[in-house]
Amino acid sequence: MSEQKNAVFIKGIICAATYVILAINLLGAFANALNKRSFEIGVKRAIGASPGQIVLQFFLEGVTVISANIILASLVSVIPFLAYKLYQSVQNGLVWTIYLSTPSAIIYLLNCFVICVVSSLYFAYRSSKVEVITLIKGA
Repeated sequence: MSEQKNAVFIKGIICAATYVILAINLLGAFANALNKRSFEIGVKRAIGASPGQIVLQFFLEGVTVISANIILASLVSVIPFLAYKLYQSVQNGLVWTIYLSTPSAIIYLLNCFVICVVSSLYFAYRSSKVEVITLIKGA
């Protein structure tokens, strides 16, 4: 394997590991949120909310939160890089070109979309599987 292919392979492994860690983190955060809001879900179900309404509510909440986090994380990771490049160009008179290829941008956006939708659907599905009587008795 050439040196360039080896570097791409290693970056791919690092990217995959990062996505696994992200998925574990999201599932943990959603499970925690679900446990904290189980009484709310029980009350909504008791007053007549359908499982579909619960799923829709939690799906939309999950998509909103994850989308905002993706945008914020993208900005937080790009802005310092751009500031450093600007500092270098002012200090050393170097001209830096930043190039983001179209396939890279598409893959990034596709991964963000998949993570957002899958995590939100899982969270929404789990929220609809609560038992009303158990949750209300536990309060």
